[in-house]
Amino acid sequence: MPAVPPDCATFQQVFPQPADISRSQLDFVLKEVVTQSKDNVETLVKFVSSIPPELSGVTEYLLAVKAMVHYKAKDYLEVFDILESNRFTEIPWEPLQRLWFDARYDYEAVVKGRKLGAVDKYRVRKKYPLPLSISDGSNTCLFGVNRDLFTPQVRRILWDHYHREKFPDTSLKILIAKTSGLTFAQVNNWFKNRRQRDRMAMNKKRVMNKL
Repeated sequence: MPAVPPDCATFQQVFPQPADISRSQLDFVLKEVVTQSKDNVETLVKFVSSIPPELSGVTEYLLAVKAMVHYKAKDYLEVFDILESNRFTEIPWEPLQRLWFDARYDYEAVVKGRKLGAVDKYRVRKKYPLPLSISDGSNTCLFGVNRDLFTPQVRRILWDHYHREKFPDTSLKILIAKTSGLTFAQVNNWFKNRRQRDRMAMNKKRVMNKL
Protein backbone atom coordinates (compact mmCIF):
# COMPACT_ATOMS: atom_id res chain seq x y z
CA MET A 1 0.00 0.00 0.00
CA PRO A 2 1.21 3.57 -0.65
CA ALA A 3 2.87 5.51 2.17
CA VAL A 4 0.77 8.35 3.57
CA PRO A 5 2.92 11.19 4.97
CA PRO A 6 1.93 12.80 8.29
CA ASP A 7 -0.52 15.67 7.96
CA CYS A 8 -1.23 14.67 4.38
CA ALA A 9 -3.33 17.42 2.80
CA THR A 10 -3.49 16.60 -0.91
CA PHE A 11 -3.96 13.58 -3.12
CA GLN A 12 -0.78 14.47 -5.04
CA GLN A 13 1.35 14.04 -1.90
CA VAL A 14 0.59 10.33 -2.02
CA PHE A 15 0.34 9.89 -5.77
CA PRO A 16 2.69 12.49 -7.31
CA GLN A 17 2.77 10.76 -10.68
CA PRO A 18 -0.23 9.61 -12.75
CA ALA A 19 -0.67 5.90 -12.29
CA ASP A 20 -3.27 3.17 -12.20
CA ILE A 21 -4.73 3.47 -8.72
CA SER A 22 -6.72 0.52 -7.38
CA ARG A 23 -9.89 0.86 -5.33
CA SER A 24 -8.18 -0.74 -2.34
CA GLN A 25 -5.28 1.75 -2.54
CA LEU A 26 -7.64 4.71 -2.69
CA ASP A 27 -9.70 3.46 0.27
CA PHE A 28 -6.53 2.76 2.28
CA VAL A 29 -5.22 6.30 1.71
CA LEU A 30 -8.60 7.83 2.50
CA LYS A 31 -8.87 5.95 5.79
CA GLU A 32 -5.38 7.10 6.76
CA VAL A 33 -6.20 10.72 5.94
CA VAL A 34 -9.52 10.56 7.82
CA THR A 35 -7.68 9.16 10.86
CA GLN A 36 -4.97 11.84 10.63
CA SER A 37 -7.35 14.75 10.15
CA LYS A 38 -9.69 13.76 12.99
CA ASP A 39 -11.49 17.02 13.80
CA ASN A 40 -9.48 19.05 11.30
CA VAL A 41 -12.22 19.34 8.69
CA GLU A 42 -10.28 21.80 6.56
CA THR A 43 -7.52 19.25 5.91
CA LEU A 44 -10.04 16.59 4.95
CA VAL A 45 -11.91 19.01 2.67
CA LYS A 46 -8.64 19.98 0.99
CA PHE A 47 -7.64 16.37 0.42
CA VAL A 48 -11.02 15.32 -0.98
CA SER A 49 -11.07 18.38 -3.25
CA SER A 50 -7.66 17.43 -4.65
CA ILE A 51 -8.81 13.97 -5.80
CA PRO A 52 -9.00 13.88 -9.62
CA PRO A 53 -12.57 14.10 -11.01
CA GLU A 54 -12.27 10.72 -12.73
CA LEU A 55 -11.89 9.11 -9.29
CA SER A 56 -14.66 11.10 -7.59
CA GLY A 57 -17.13 8.22 -7.33
CA VAL A 58 -14.95 5.18 -7.81
CA THR A 59 -15.44 3.70 -4.31
CA GLU A 60 -18.25 3.72 -1.77
CA TYR A 61 -15.89 4.81 0.98
CA LEU A 62 -14.91 7.89 -1.02
CA LEU A 63 -18.59 8.74 -1.53
CA ALA A 64 -19.20 8.32 2.21
CA VAL A 65 -16.26 10.59 3.05
CA LYS A 66 -17.51 13.20 0.57
CA ALA A 67 -20.94 13.06 2.21
CA MET A 68 -19.33 13.57 5.62
CA VAL A 69 -17.31 16.52 4.29
CA HIS A 70 -20.46 18.13 2.89
CA TYR A 71 -22.21 17.59 6.23
CA LYS A 72 -19.38 19.32 8.11
CA ALA A 73 -19.67 22.18 5.62
CA LYS A 74 -23.45 22.31 6.19
CA ASP A 75 -24.09 21.43 2.54
CA TYR A 76 -27.05 19.26 3.51
CA LEU A 77 -28.57 18.98 0.03
CA GLU A 78 -25.31 17.50 -1.25
CA VAL A 79 -25.39 14.96 1.59
CA PHE A 80 -28.91 13.89 0.66
CA ASP A 81 -27.97 13.63 -3.02
CA ILE A 82 -24.93 11.42 -2.36
CA LEU A 83 -26.75 9.09 0.02
CA GLU A 84 -29.86 8.77 -2.16
CA SER A 85 -28.20 8.52 -5.56
CA ASN A 86 -25.64 5.81 -4.82
CA ARG A 87 -26.32 2.25 -3.73
CA PHE A 88 -24.08 1.28 -0.78
CA THR A 89 -23.46 -2.47 -0.59
CA GLU A 90 -19.81 -2.74 0.47
CA ILE A 91 -19.61 -0.57 3.59
CA PRO A 92 -21.71 -0.65 6.81
CA TRP A 93 -25.03 1.18 6.69
CA GLU A 94 -25.09 2.33 10.32
CA PRO A 95 -22.80 5.39 10.03
CA LEU A 96 -24.54 6.38 6.78
CA GLN A 97 -27.94 6.12 8.45
CA ARG A 98 -26.73 8.30 11.32
CA LEU A 99 -25.39 10.80 8.81
CA TRP A 100 -28.72 10.80 6.92
CA PHE A 101 -30.77 11.64 10.01
CA ASP A 102 -28.22 14.08 11.47
CA ALA A 103 -28.25 16.00 8.19
CA ARG A 104 -32.05 15.90 8.06
CA TYR A 105 -32.32 17.19 11.64
CA ASP A 106 -29.85 20.01 11.04
CA TYR A 107 -31.44 21.00 7.73
CA GLU A 108 -34.90 21.08 9.31
CA ALA A 109 -33.55 23.14 12.21
CA VAL A 110 -32.22 25.68 9.71
CA VAL A 111 -35.57 25.79 7.90
CA LYS A 112 -37.51 26.22 11.16
CA GLY A 113 -34.98 28.58 12.65
CA ARG A 114 -34.85 26.75 15.97
CA LYS A 115 -33.47 23.67 17.69
CA LEU A 116 -35.51 20.51 17.17
CA GLY A 117 -37.12 18.63 20.05
CA ALA A 118 -37.84 14.90 20.27
CA VAL A 119 -41.25 15.27 18.62
CA ASP A 120 -39.77 17.32 15.80
CA LYS A 121 -37.13 14.67 15.15
CA TYR A 122 -39.76 11.94 15.16
CA ARG A 123 -41.71 13.84 12.51
CA VAL A 124 -38.56 14.29 10.43
CA ARG A 125 -37.91 10.54 10.50
CA LYS A 126 -41.49 9.83 9.46
CA LYS A 127 -41.34 12.40 6.66
CA TYR A 128 -37.88 11.40 5.42
CA PRO A 129 -37.42 7.64 5.93
CA LEU A 130 -34.12 5.97 5.14
CA PRO A 131 -33.50 5.71 1.39
CA LEU A 132 -33.19 2.23 -0.12
CA SER A 133 -29.54 2.97 -0.87
CA ILE A 134 -28.66 2.59 2.85
CA SER A 135 -31.47 0.38 4.16
CA ASP A 136 -33.43 -2.80 3.45
CA GLY A 137 -36.67 -0.91 2.84
CA SER A 138 -38.19 -1.67 6.25
CA ASN A 139 -37.04 1.69 7.67
CA THR A 140 -35.47 -0.20 10.56
CA CYS A 141 -32.40 1.68 11.76
CA LEU A 142 -29.21 -0.04 12.85
CA PHE A 143 -29.04 2.25 15.88
CA GLY A 144 -31.49 3.48 18.50
CA VAL A 145 -33.57 6.18 16.83
CA ASN A 146 -36.57 3.89 16.57
CA ARG A 147 -36.88 3.39 20.31
CA ASP A 148 -39.32 6.25 20.74
CA LEU A 149 -41.74 4.47 18.37
CA PHE A 150 -42.40 2.00 21.18
CA THR A 151 -44.81 4.20 23.10
CA PRO A 152 -46.73 2.84 26.12
CA GLN A 153 -49.72 2.20 23.86
CA VAL A 154 -47.62 0.27 21.35
CA ARG A 155 -45.96 -1.73 24.11
CA ARG A 156 -49.40 -2.58 25.52
CA ILE A 157 -50.47 -3.98 22.14
CA LEU A 158 -47.31 -6.07 21.92
CA TRP A 159 -47.66 -7.39 25.48
CA ASP A 160 -51.33 -8.24 25.01
CA HIS A 161 -50.50 -10.39 22.00
CA TYR A 162 -47.42 -11.86 23.68
CA HIS A 163 -49.44 -13.09 26.65
CA ARG A 164 -51.79 -14.86 24.23
CA GLU A 165 -49.21 -16.17 21.77
CA LYS A 166 -45.46 -16.08 22.27
CA PHE A 167 -44.79 -17.46 18.77
CA PRO A 168 -47.15 -15.56 16.43
CA ASP A 169 -47.25 -16.67 12.81
CA THR A 170 -46.63 -14.37 9.87
CA SER A 171 -50.25 -13.33 9.42
CA LEU A 172 -50.57 -12.37 13.10
CA LYS A 173 -47.32 -10.40 12.97
CA ILE A 174 -48.63 -8.47 9.98
CA LEU A 175 -51.83 -7.72 11.91
CA ILE A 176 -49.85 -6.56 14.95
CA ALA A 177 -47.70 -4.35 12.74
CA LYS A 178 -50.77 -2.69 11.23
CA THR A 179 -52.37 -2.22 14.64
CA SER A 180 -49.26 -0.83 16.33
CA GLY A 181 -47.84 1.23 13.47
CA LEU A 182 -44.55 -0.68 13.60
CA THR A 183 -42.92 -2.48 10.70
CA PHE A 184 -43.08 -6.25 10.32
CA ALA A 185 -39.36 -6.45 11.11
CA GLN A 186 -39.78 -4.44 14.32
CA VAL A 187 -42.62 -6.68 15.50
CA ASN A 188 -40.64 -9.80 14.63
CA ASN A 189 -37.55 -8.53 16.48
CA TRP A 190 -39.57 -7.50 19.54
CA PHE A 191 -41.07 -10.98 19.96
CA LYS A 192 -37.71 -12.65 19.39
CA ASN A 193 -35.96 -10.40 21.94
CA ARG A 194 -38.82 -10.79 24.45
CA ARG A 195 -38.64 -14.58 24.30
CA GLN A 196 -34.87 -14.46 24.74
CA ARG A 197 -35.17 -12.21 27.81
CA ASP A 198 -37.76 -14.54 29.33
CA ARG A 199 -35.48 -17.55 28.77
CA MET A 200 -32.55 -15.74 30.38
CA ALA A 201 -34.67 -14.75 33.37
CA MET A 202 -35.93 -18.31 33.77
CA ASN A 203 -32.41 -19.75 33.60
CA LYS A 204 -31.20 -17.26 36.18
CA LYS A 205 -34.08 -18.21 38.48
CA ARG A 206 -33.21 -21.89 38.17
CA VAL A 207 -29.59 -21.19 39.10
CA MET A 208 -30.66 -19.13 42.12
CA ASN A 209 -33.00 -21.89 43.28
CA LYS A 210 -30.11 -24.38 43.28
CA LEU A 211 -27.98 -22.22 45.53
